[in-house]
Amino acid sequence: MTEEELIGKLEMIQRMKSESNILELKSAEKGCPQHLYDSLSSFSNQDEGGIIIFGIDEKQDYKEVGVYDPQDIQKKINEQGLQMEPIVRPLLTVVQKDGKAFVSAEIPGVDLTDRPVFYKGKGCLKGSYTRVGDSDEPMTEYEVYSYEAYRKKYQDDIRRVQRATLSSLNKEKLALYIDLLKSGKPNLSNMDDESIYELMSVTRNNEITLSATMIFSPYPQAYFPQLCITAIAVPGTEIGCIGDSGERFLDNQRIEGSISEMLDEAISFVQEYKERYSLEDMFVSFSGGKDSTVTSDIVRRAFSSNKVYHIFGDTTLEFPLTYEYKKRFAREHRVLSAKNYEKNFETLCEQIGPPSRVMRWCCTVFKTGAITQTIASAFKNKTNILSFQGIRHNESLSRSKYDRESKSPKITKQTVAAPIIEWTDFDVWLYILTTGIDFNDAYRLGYSRVGCWCCPNNGSWSEFLSKVHMYEQYVHWRKILVDFAKKIDKPDPEEYVDEGGWKARQGGNGIDIAERSIISYEPCATEDNAFNYELQKPITKEFYELFKPFGYINTQLGNERLGEVYVLDKKGNVVLVLQGRIGSTKLKVTIKNERLAGATSLKVAEGKIQCQLTKYQMCIGCKACESVCKHSAIKIKEMEDGSISYKIDDQKCKRCTECVNHFNAGCYVRKVLTIKREG
Repeated sequence: MTEEELIGKLEMIQRMKSESNILELKSAEKGCPQHLYDSLSSFSNQDEGGIIIFGIDEKQDYKEVGVYDPQDIQKKINEQGLQMEPIVRPLLTVVQKDGKAFVSAEIPGVDLTDRPVFYKGKGCLKGSYTRVGDSDEPMTEYEVYSYEAYRKKYQDDIRRVQRATLSSLNKEKLALYIDLLKSGKPNLSNMDDESIYELMSVTRNNEITLSATMIFSPYPQAYFPQLCITAIAVPGTEIGCIGDSGERFLDNQRIEGSISEMLDEAISFVQEYKERYSLEDMFVSFSGGKDSTVTSDIVRRAFSSNKVYHIFGDTTLEFPLTYEYKKRFAREHRVLSAKNYEKNFETLCEQIGPPSRVMRWCCTVFKTGAITQTIASAFKNKTNILSFQGIRHNESLSRSKYDRESKSPKITKQTVAAPIIEWTDFDVWLYILTTGIDFNDAYRLGYSRVGCWCCPNNGSWSEFLSKVHMYEQYVHWRKILVDFAKKIDKPDPEEYVDEGGWKARQGGNGIDIAERSIISYEPCATEDNAFNYELQKPITKEFYELFKPFGYINTQLGNERLGEVYVLDKKGNVVLVLQGRIGSTKLKVTIKNERLAGATSLKVAEGKIQCQLTKYQMCIGCKACESVCKHSAIKIKEMEDGSISYKIDDQKCKRCTECVNHFNAGCYVRKVLTIKREG
C-alpha cells in the first residue's frame, strides 16, 4: 500500500465509520496492542487477507489519534507475526497526517494447504481464528478439522457401499465415463477398466463407492431408501389443515429422481442470465440450509466464479450449527449478513404476540427488512437485482404455485430466479452427497429443515430435537409462550402451548396494540367528500410523511391556525386537504380527487386514507414499507426513546403508492393483528 492509498483509507474510514471483514482498526495511541494474533490469524485464513490500521480509536467515534511511535509499533507487529504458525509477514506502511503518524499492516491470505494460521502460544485448536463481519471469532473444532481434511484428502464420497456391485451399475453410462477419461490420455488408454475404476474412485478395494452408486446406479434408493421424500397435498395452505370431510391430506406420493440431467438443466438455466445481468447485479439468497447451499454451488459452476454476492438473513434465531456453517461458507464466498439490529425478538413477542403459522411476522421484521437494507447498501441505486433462491415446488402447497422466474412479492427491487424449483428433497441430497460439498451439520442431528429453531412451522420431531440439543433455549422459549397464553387469558396456558395452539393463532385479540387498528370517523356534515377522524395517537410533524405517496406536502397554502396542510399533485392541483393541529387527535380530511392512489370511487379513496392513518397509529418499525419501495424512498428507524421515525424522501418518491396498496389496510402489522369482533 502506498502512502497515498493509506491516506485514502483513512478518509474512507471517516466517511463509513465502521470496520469490515477485511479491515480492523486499532488505537495504538499509548502503545502497541498486546494481542494481534486473533486478527493476524483470521485475515490469513481468508482468501482476500485483510488490513489492520493503527491510529484510529473507534471508541471515540473513529477519531484519528495517531500511534505512539511508528518505528516501535512496526517492530512489535513483526514480533507478533513471528509467533504465528506459519509465520505471518505483514506489509507495513507509515504515513503522516495532520501531524500524527498512522501505520497499516496488510495481511495476505495464505494458501488453503497452509491453513489454519494460528497463534503458537495457544496451539492450533484454540489459536485459530476466522473473520466474521467485523470481528475475529475462534474457529470451531469442526472448522479446524475441515482444513486438516482438505490437506489429507478425507473424502466421505468414496466410502464403500457393500451391497452394490459392478453389475448393478448402468453399464452404458459407466462405459461412456471411462471412454471420456481415456480420450486424449495415452497413459489411461493403456490401463484396464478395473484399474481406472480404482484410480477414479468408482471402486475402492474392488467395492463400489458411494459416489459411483449415486451417479451410475439406475436406482440408488435400493441402497439408500432413506434418501427420498413423501410429498403430500393438504386441504389448505398449512400442514395440519383439515378438509370438509375431516381429511388431513388429499394426496401423497413417494418422490424419487436422478441428479445428472437436472444439474445440467439447472446450470443452463442460470447461464441464461449472463446476457441480462452482470455478476455485480445479482446475489444468492443464502439461509444456511441445503437448498440455498445447492443453489449457490450451481451458480458458482454456471459462472465459474466465487464472486457472486450471498446475502445471509440473520434472524438471530438460527441454529448454532447454522452460524458455524455460515462461517465456513464465508471463507469461500462473498457473504453479506443482513440483520435487524433495532429489534429484539422477545420484546416483539411480548408486544404483538409470538409468530404463528399464518402470522409469521418474524420473517418480515427480521429478514425482509434487513435484507432490503443490505441490498440498498450493496447495490446502491440499482432497481432491478437478480436473486437466485433455493425455492422448490414440493416444499409446500404455496410454493408449488411459484414461477421459476418472478418478481419478488416482498422486495420489489428483486427478480427471483429458482434454478432447482422442480427438484425434490432427494435430488438435493443426492447432489450434496455426490459432489461432496459442505453442508449444515444440523441435518446430521436429524433436523429436516434449518430455519429458525423456534419456527411455528416446525413439527413435533424438530421440537423434540431442540429439547435434546438446545434444552436451555427450549425451556426459555416455552416460558415465553406460556406467559403469552396467560396474558391473553387462555384457560389452560400450558396445554395451549404443548398442544400447539399458539401455532394456529390468528389475529390480535387480547393484544393491546391491536386496538390501535380502530379508526373512528364520520362524514363531515358541512362539506362534501370530507371526513372527521378521531385518532388514538396525537398528530406530529412526522404525521404528514404518511401522505407524501399521494402528492407533495404544502404548508403554505393552508390556514396555519387551523392546522391546514395541502397535498398537491405534480401540476399543483389540490389532491387532499388535511386539517389537524399538532398535538391534537382530531383530524379532518377533504378528498379533492376521488382517483386518489388509483381509487375507483370516493369510498375506495377514503379507504386509502384509513390505510395511512392505521399505519401511523400501529407502526412498530417492521420495515415492510421499506421493502416494497423499489425507489428506496422510505427510511424507517427506531429512535433511542423507542419512537419510530418514518421518513419519505421527496426526491426519490415516485408517488407510485405501492407502499399504500401493497398490504391489506395499508399496514403489515395491521394485517397480522386483525381483531375478530363479536356479534
